[in-house]
Amino acid sequence: MKNGWRECSGVADRREKESCRALHGGAVSKSTYLVLLLALPVIFMASGCAFSRNEVITGTHPAHPCGVVFVADGAGDFRMLSHSLRKAITAEKLPLLVKTFVWSHGYYRIVADQVCMTHAQEKGHRLANIIIAQRESCPEMPIYLAGHCAGTPVLLAAAEELPPDTIDRIILLAPSVPSEYDLRPALRASRQGIDVFWSRGDYWYLGLGISLVNAIQGRCYSPAGRVGFQPVVETPDDAALYAKLKQYPWQPSVACTGNLGGHYGAYQQGYLRTFIIPLMRPEPLPPARLSGALASVRRHE
Repeated sequence: MKNGWRECSGVADRREKESCRALHGGAVSKSTYLVLLLALPVIFMASGCAFSRNEVITGTHPAHPCGVVFVADGAGDFRMLSHSLRKAITAEKLPLLVKTFVWSHGYYRIVADQVCMTHAQEKGHRLANIIIAQRESCPEMPIYLAGHCAGTPVLLAAAEELPPDTIDRIILLAPSVPSEYDLRPALRASRQGIDVFWSRGDYWYLGLGISLVNAIQGRCYSPAGRVGFQPVVETPDDAALYAKLKQYPWQPSVACTGNLGGHYGAYQQGYLRTFIIPLMRPEPLPPARLSGALASVRRHE
């Protein structure tokens, strides 16, 4: 098992390669092809509410930005989280600059984005370099990462490559990674830790959708976006790291904010402005932490 990606029958690597080849036009076995045919209509029909997208990668630049938010949207490059965050931040009059990190295979490439983990790793590496450049150019500016569903493994892959305390906070909405995913490397990189928003009511995408992805890849796991993360604690240092993990399961009491527990509930405007935007209110980086973070970044180079 690697970061919670359990192999059901010892064929996970072969299945992932076949899945990626199929989605890029290559040859594929009959069994994988059949699963893809069954999966595509279900996942595409479930995506009907996400057709509109924001084509602008960087939104309106605040006159004096006091923080930057790198966003990894969900599968299919719809950029709905980016759009919703910009709208909420504008309404709250916060001087935050939202930068959409375009990691997807392309518009509506939902299945390819969800099954090709090597692609997510490669994009995470690219994002890590961008974050290091951001920290070097604006040492005192807080850096936040926000991701939704299939965008979360990209953020985690990036954070795993960063020195300690390089970023300020990681926010994961409906993460599609396994609940057993080892968050320790990402927690080290995040000064204020990781905040996770999950819901058992995410039946279609993280329930049926991930079941189909599991069938394609020959893996078995429960997505953290439905059950939360299970801490990996082996030492006292691990326990200290996981103290920075905060998890927020959906509760019926928050329905008044527009979040009804579905896949897109966490970035309804009322919910964003009440529970998520406050996590990104800029606060200065303490001088000791700032100098330490910069020294680590320079050593990393």
